[in-house]
Amino acid sequence: MEEKRVLIIDADAPSRIYLGRALTQRGYQVLQAASGKEGLILAWRERPEAIVIDPRLPDLSGEEVVQKLRKDPRTASTPCLALSSDPDPKRIASCLSAGFNEYFTKSAQNISKIFSALEQFLPIESPIREEEKKKQIPHGKMIVFLSAKGGTGTSSLCANLAATLARLEKGASIVTADLVLPLGSIASIVGYNGAVNLYTLTTADTQALEPQALKQKLPQILPWGFHVLAAPPDPEAANQIRAERIGPLIEALRESFDYVFVDLGRSLSRISLPILEQADVILLVVTPDSSTTLLTRIVLEFLIKKGIPTKRILPIINRPVGLEGLPKARVDEEIGLASIYTIPYLGGNVTVANQLHQPLIEKFSKDMIAISLQDIIRDVLKKMQKLREEMLTGGIYV
Repeated sequence: MEEKRVLIIDADAPSRIYLGRALTQRGYQVLQAASGKEGLILAWRERPEAIVIDPRLPDLSGEEVVQKLRKDPRTASTPCLALSSDPDPKRIASCLSAGFNEYFTKSAQNISKIFSALEQFLPIESPIREEEKKKQIPHGKMIVFLSAKGGTGTSSLCANLAATLARLEKGASIVTADLVLPLGSIASIVGYNGAVNLYTLTTADTQALEPQALKQKLPQILPWGFHVLAAPPDPEAANQIRAERIGPLIEALRESFDYVFVDLGRSLSRISLPILEQADVILLVVTPDSSTTLLTRIVLEFLIKKGIPTKRILPIINRPVGLEGLPKARVDEEIGLASIYTIPYLGGNVTVANQLHQPLIEKFSKDMIAISLQDIIRDVLKKMQKLREEMLTGGIYV
């Protein structure tokens, strides 16, 4: 089957790259233009089967571009989809009136809607080949850490499980991304105080999100054994991050590293939901008290309602205050899903290790925690591999 060609006209390079990679993985041939005039030339010369346009262009408006396309017999009937960061109803009406077939706002979760729209206009003519299925599974395995309440130890678990994996798979490239907003704690745990963080990357030159440049830019933290993407340094910077670049950033991380650990903390938002939908597994951290289990059940029900399979959600009990609290059976009953792991009570060990900016597996290598962390990450890796095999059999990794 001859590949269907899709032209992307967008001045924002990270958005073009992100969408272009996603479309290529789906079997489309992708053409790209950074301005309206360049897009018109490509459209009339190459005759793509569909065109995706960001209406905010440096030279022509999206409305002007689509009107010119509609007036030319070469592109008069070509499907044109608007993909914009502007959710203003007036802009949506203006674009549709000018000749766009559909209008979508920019977000990772709307990528699937773009696919659906394109498939309506460009029907799939043959089954996906086995090698094409493999291309659709992202390279880097993504483990997301989530909690329903603060104080569950999510960030410490994220950093320490990543450090444990670095020791078990010495050749693997690993990055830990702190997406807890407005203030994260991964940087303080590992002892990083550099200038590169989520704010600088989402507001920097578009070339910063190229996979190879990104890998070189993110610092590797010793003795933790992984690269780190720190959270914004303060609430003001957190409010200025460009949310539409989070998706391309995560995509670039997965292309650059073998494993991507993402700490969301209790940040369940429009930014975090697409990341959760794309995660290989979600470690849902819960402490054994009734207030946390109640909130965890609400979060769990929300995730299931959003279509995230329960087999990708792995509840983990963390006992930060000793042996008190609900027993495992009661926790499982209250959250509505069996917990997979239990972290043993560590006393003051976590505080000591964090203050020294050392991983638990190094500072307390002979403690039960070292064995527990190794058992957990080994089991998580097995589950991820099994899920990927199931996705490959099913064909599409979504």
